[in-house]
Amino acid sequence: MSQVLKRDLYRWCKIPVQQLIGHPELRVRFRMVQDSTEMGRLMAQELFDVIEARARQNTPTRAIIPCGPKCWYKPFTDLVNSKNISLGNLFVFHMDECLDWQGRPLPARHPYNFRSFMEEHFYGGIKASLAVPERQRFWLSPSTAEQVGPLSARIRSTLPSAAGARMVMWRTTRPAVILTAPSRWRS
Repeated sequence: MSQVLKRDLYRWCKIPVQQLIGHPELRVRFRMVQDSTEMGRLMAQELFDVIEARARQNTPTRAIIPCGPKCWYKPFTDLVNSKNISLGNLFVFHMDECLDWQGRPLPARHPYNFRSFMEEHFYGGIKASLAVPERQRFWLSPSTAEQVGPLSARIRSTLPSAAGARMVMWRTTRPAVILTAPSRWRS
C-alpha cells in the first residue's frame, strides 16, 4: 500500500464534504449516508450479500471484524435470521481486544472486554442453527496470537485471484474490514 503523505492528508481534509462524492481524485468508492442507522444498514447488507453469494457457491467467507461500530450488528442479525442464511461457512477473525496493564485479558463482563461485547451483540441474536461455529471464531489475545498469526497468513496466501472475487472495505474509527480480494487489489 502506498504511504499517505501529511500534505496530501491535509489537502483532503480541506475538501468540503459536498465535493467528496464523485471527486476526481477518489481512490476508493465513496458513499455518503445520513446517519449511523443508515450506515449500519448499508454495512450489514454488504457483508450479508457477500456471505449469501459465497454460500450459494459453497465457498467459505473469511472476514476481519472490528468491535464496532455497533450500528450494523442488529440489521445484520435481522438479515441472517429473516433470510435463513447459514453462517456455517463464515470464518471470523476478531481484530482487537483490550488488555489490562499487565497484558492480560479483561474479565468477561468488563465493559471494555471486546470478546464479551461481540459474543453478546454480534453473535448473540443469531439463531443457533445459523450461527458461526465456535471453531471458526478467531479471537486475538496474547494466548492465541501465535496460532492466529500463521493461520491468517496461510489464509491470505489462498485468497482467490479470480475476477469474480470481491473486496468489501468499511472505514470506521478502526482499520478496514476486508473480505477476500483479487490479487490485483492487494499490494
